[in-house]
Amino acid sequence: MTILAAGLSVCAIPSYAQQWQTSDAASVRECFQRNDRQYASMVNMKLTTLLSSYRNAGDALPNDKGSSIVWRTGDSYKAEHLGMTTYQDKQLSVLIDPAERTIMVSAPTDMMASMRGAMQDSMFAHVAKIGRASLGDGTHFRLKFTPGALYDVMELVFDPQGWLRREDVYWGQPVTLNPDDPASGVAYPKVVFAFGVPEQIDPSTVDADPASVVAWKDGEPVALGSWKDYAVFDTRPK
Repeated sequence: MTILAAGLSVCAIPSYAQQWQTSDAASVRECFQRNDRQYASMVNMKLTTLLSSYRNAGDALPNDKGSSIVWRTGDSYKAEHLGMTTYQDKQLSVLIDPAERTIMVSAPTDMMASMRGAMQDSMFAHVAKIGRASLGDGTHFRLKFTPGALYDVMELVFDPQGWLRREDVYWGQPVTLNPDDPASGVAYPKVVFAFGVPEQIDPSTVDADPASVVAWKDGEPVALGSWKDYAVFDTRPK
């Protein structure tokens, strides 16, 4: 399995150490927290992420590729992912799905948090071993999960400035190639997320306002503009 190079100065081990060493969850959390603090400090920014999906972890080429873009302007966000677009402010999140011609209204989430509290707790509860390596240009973490867990291995790469730049996830459980045909065989996929470095932007160039998508009539959300014929579902607790 290929281990990819990157790093994080506060988490780094001496530059001459080229071997994987035993690490712990606290070290990984520290790197996530630094990454998230840096995201929080950038009021107007754009982040691009490339996604590559491999049918089997050993495949040389991905069977599917995609990308996502997140824009932040103050407390508002716009995101494009897998053909869907999200508009969000402090009160509301609106997800547009053109394929289904639907709009989902929900409570806002922290889009820039790489992996917070409860998610980390759940992940580390199934980790059997953590390795760390410095490869000249930074630090890698390799998380080995317990037998029976959904994932087998997760590899994380942080650059010298503290940004999470790559996340490779290897499945530990088989996935049926064709869910409608149990005899179609199984695969052990790998998914690779390649994160860009956030770019500063002019906030006037981005419309992230949910009010561009929905308005309120008799207390219920209704779609506007080019989405006026979409079905709107409000998933927030009543």
